Amino acid sequence: KVTDSTGKAIKYNGDFYVTMFADPEGKEIAMDPVKISLDNEKSKTVIIPVPANTLYYLAETDADGNKVDSSFEFIPTFSSTIAEVTDDAVSIVLTNEAKAGTPADDPDNDTDAKTGDSANLMLMLLALLTSMLIGAVVLIRGRRREN
Repeated sequence: KVTDSTGKAIKYNGDFYVTMFADPEGKEIAMDPVKISLDNEKSKTVIIPVPANTLYYLAETDADGNKVDSSFEFIPTFSSTIAEVTDDAVSIVLTNEAKAGTPADDPDNDTDAKTGDSANLMLMLLALLTSMLIGAVVLIRGRRREN
């Protein structure tokens, strides 16, 4: 789940990665990083098939399995960083708390879509209004000439 810096659940668009390591230091990757994609969601449940009777150490990483560092805009917290898989399922919750002052901590982030479009909206509106005005002038002149 994703929260703002006060702990309130927020919607988020983006990807997180979790990697299972065979050692507590996080040097020996036991499984490829698992991508968790959020599409304007506050949380997501991911089921990862793993062999039974195995011990894993969990960490939030990048896509290549490198642990996130202090430049990451979230503070990741696991309900448990050790997963001992038996015949039963193991449930572990990852919470990503947005650091104060980062874009993810914006309380309005649940409505803003990141399209990548950086066009100046006012310029486009001005061009639309100008073309409508020119069209009106041409229409009015054309009717006057007919009469």
